[in-house]
Amino acid sequence: MALKGAEADAEAKAAEGAMATLGGSLCRIVRLELPHLAVPRSLVVIEKVAPTPEKYPRRPGIPSKRPIKSQRSKVARSQSNRAGQ
Repeated sequence: MALKGAEADAEAKAAEGAMATLGGSLCRIVRLELPHLAVPRSLVVIEKVAPTPEKYPRRPGIPSKRPIKSQRSKVARSQSNRAGQ
C-alpha cells in the first residue's frame, strides 16, 4: 500500500513497469478524505503476484541513476529494433 495525493492514477500508470518488474500488480486505488486536509488522498493497493528478483533492493543512489524500466518497454524496443532492420 502507498498513500498518494490527487494524482494517484497517473502515478500508478507510470509505475506499472516497475510494479511488474518487482512482482507486483495494481489491485485498486481507494479515494480518501482525511480530516483536516483539504487535498484529496488516495491509497494505492498493490498485490504481490511474483517474487522480487534477487538484484533488488539496490544500493542507495542506484535507483535515481538507473530507474527500473518496464518489461513491456524492453519488449517493445526489441520488436521495434527488429522491424527497423
